[in-house]
Amino acid sequence: MLAGRGPGGRRAGPAQLAAELAGQLKLVKVDADLSPEVSRRFEVQAIPTLVLMHHGQVVATQTGAAPVSTLRSWLTEHLPQPDATGADAPWTGEDRR
Repeated sequence: MLAGRGPGGRRAGPAQLAAELAGQLKLVKVDADLSPEVSRRFEVQAIPTLVLMHHGQVVATQTGAAPVSTLRSWLTEHLPQPDATGADAPWTGEDRR
């Protein structure tokens, strides 16, 4: 979730990481000012908030601005790792927020 104006609306970190992780990660930007229902659904309390989902379930959230290196570590920790066949490892259902 990003604000449509101000520094939160211009963050390049998530977009940079989405480009680096193309095929593993899809970035969807939501303007919190224009989509308050989405903010409520994901219980967004601050901007920016990143919500990592896998097969429709929230895996982790990251609130507040963070350097690219921190976001990269956060994604590495929470993204499912492919198995030997290249398929996503199944998510265990464990809440890793």
